[in-house]
Amino acid sequence: MFFRRTNEGGAQCAQCHSGDFFTDERHHALGFPQVGPGPGDPGSNDLGRARQTGNSIDRQSFRTPSLLNVELTAPYGHAGAYSDLETTFSHYVLPEQTTGDFLRFRQWCALAPFLSQSTCITAAATVSTNTQIALAQMRAQRTADAANAMPVVDPNSVPFESIGQMTAFLHSLTDPCLRTRTCFQRWIPTPDEAPDGLQLNAVNAQGNPL
Repeated sequence: MFFRRTNEGGAQCAQCHSGDFFTDERHHALGFPQVGPGPGDPGSNDLGRARQTGNSIDRQSFRTPSLLNVELTAPYGHAGAYSDLETTFSHYVLPEQTTGDFLRFRQWCALAPFLSQSTCITAAATVSTNTQIALAQMRAQRTADAANAMPVVDPNSVPFESIGQMTAFLHSLTDPCLRTRTCFQRWIPTPDEAPDGLQLNAVNAQGNPL
């Protein structure tokens, strides 16, 4: 499924998630939900790569992330819209339906950054509008440069059990050491090792170091 092309019944993920690090380091418009503006962008939208290039075809395009250790890097998408790998993979198969569910149930309001914001629900119209713009841009890139755009996957060729198989494959890309803090803590710098004094030290809901 991961490596097979769409005309072979696959999802053609390796078109972009290629090489030793499972990324082509390029930018693509994937139609992910648009929750909030990008840094320096006017208004409420996220212009993505177009902010640097000034080219309209680059709007809502974002760099392909590496899939190494992706199991441990939730949430997913440039705005962190999807909380799990299953939903993220579903987006690549049925982008309109997956984003439609996201908007219909205002799923971003359940994300940690928005839990304390009383204006989350009232922003539904803006999130919906910007997400439709992102989906339109995804379709435009498919027309302009299909070889480098998000593949069009035939949902009939993706059986339900393949979602679990794909997730299991992605889990296999996790370094076992990263599952245990006692293993990887040797590479975590202490606060006094931060050269600029601005190091962020992440903690969980209980205040314990991550």
